[in-house]
Amino acid sequence: MKPDDLLNDEFLKQFNNGPELTSFLEQLHKRGIEKILEGELDAHLDLSFLVFKTISIVHLYMLHVNPC
Repeated sequence: MKPDDLLNDEFLKQFNNGPELTSFLEQLHKRGIEKILEGELDAHLDLSFLVFKTISIVHLYMLHVNPC
């Protein structure tokens, strides 16, 4: 669904007054922000895992090259 799909007359007819529309827009905004933050968190965790994995590989290599 594209944002323009929400702007058609049929969809907008469901709102009977300003407060109903405002409530819907607030819920939409909240949900949108939640999805954006989830995406950023997922990207951050993926990056953290990649850094951890890289450090682990380097550490194992160093142990192999220079065992204690």
